[in-house]
Amino acid sequence: MKKLFLFLIFFSIFVLAGCENGSTNNKPDNSTDLQNDEDIISSEADNDPDNDDDFDPESTDDNDDTDSKSTDDDDKTEADPADEEKCLAREGFAWVASGKACIPKVFGRICTGQTQCFNEESVIYCSSGNYNNKFSGQDAYYAINGMCIPQSFNFEKIDGVNVIKDLNTGLRWKYLSSSEKYTYADAAAYCGESWRIPTLKEFLTTVDDSEFFLAQNRWFLPYPVSFMGSDDTYFWTSTTFAGDDSYKIIWNPIYGDVKHGKITPDGTEKYVMCVGGNELPDSDLTEENKKGDIVYTDKTTELIWQGHIPDTAKSWEEALKYCETLDYAGYTDWRMPNKNELASIINFNKNHSPFSHIPMTLKNNYCWTSTPVPRYIYESDIVTGDSHLVDTIIYIPVVYFETGEIIYIDDFSGGRSVICVRTGKNS
Repeated sequence: MKKLFLFLIFFSIFVLAGCENGSTNNKPDNSTDLQNDEDIISSEADNDPDNDDDFDPESTDDNDDTDSKSTDDDDKTEADPADEEKCLAREGFAWVASGKACIPKVFGRICTGQTQCFNEESVIYCSSGNYNNKFSGQDAYYAINGMCIPQSFNFEKIDGVNVIKDLNTGLRWKYLSSSEKYTYADAAAYCGESWRIPTLKEFLTTVDDSEFFLAQNRWFLPYPVSFMGSDDTYFWTSTTFAGDDSYKIIWNPIYGDVKHGKITPDGTEKYVMCVGGNELPDSDLTEENKKGDIVYTDKTTELIWQGHIPDTAKSWEEALKYCETLDYAGYTDWRMPNKNELASIINFNKNHSPFSHIPMTLKNNYCWTSTPVPRYIYESDIVTGDSHLVDTIIYIPVVYFETGEIIYIDDFSGGRSVICVRTGKNS
């Protein structure tokens, strides 16, 4: 009921304000946007009308008193123009200037959209673990420093159909979603031959975790009026759970959580959004032994994963510090994965838990991410209609590998597992 109440408040504010798609960024006055200008150098122009959320490669240089954590093998040096040129010549890669990195344009390397760092109550300064600050090493710190590719969308019209094009992945999203719910079979028919139902990971590339109103990037608004007053606002995905065709993964664009939806025999109905283009590639991990420690290298994302997960459950602060200070397999540049990175190793093709591409034994099957997600609670004046901020709830997405679900929790102290990640030498 709390989620529904918050949604009704946010939906009412959004409608009454007359917000147009992608045209506003209504965050509370105390929030500080850490992104300014696009730092991807690409052959395609980004016509994002809301470019306040883009990265500025110069924004952290003037007053940047942080330094990168060192590695024993793959030390990064100053990039020269040839590095950038070589990257742009590689199909499916993007050059991220702030990180001097060439990053594959795949799920797991697209930024979550979060541009701020938080403690349990409010926005805090972003820092790395070098400074031993509380809650160091969050998603936004590494995003600002070029560890991921900022989201980038544009409107197009194809054969008379309004389309949202993802300039990173090349996916084309049909604008808008269905206004009615459908069974899975009817949802597939709704999309037709030229379009298809998206996979879960494709949906997750559209999530903007900096949004105060909803999970999905506002490029995809407005949603159907039928969302109003409903606590069941899930979309079908084409991702099958555990090889069982009677179950499909479902995803909620308002709250961002991921669950399972049974197709048969009860004829469950959900909303549908259609996508076009080649499916995004899945993770492809290889086990390696580095100086006596096991690591898993993902050829798709070029991420390197810790092979040994600590036996002790940790609070969010403890988990962040653990990864920031980890010395493992000859590397010291480990960090806690953001939500997209951790979700990239979910494996729904397995027929047993844990549903992960990496063999793991978890303390409680819940795994922390470094992506805090604020939800702002507003109160409206009945007489004037004005609204003001009354509370902020900070959620942390966790991946429940027992089922592969993504759940948003507001308990920072609860003990959960953590697995650390680092980037490969190219990115």
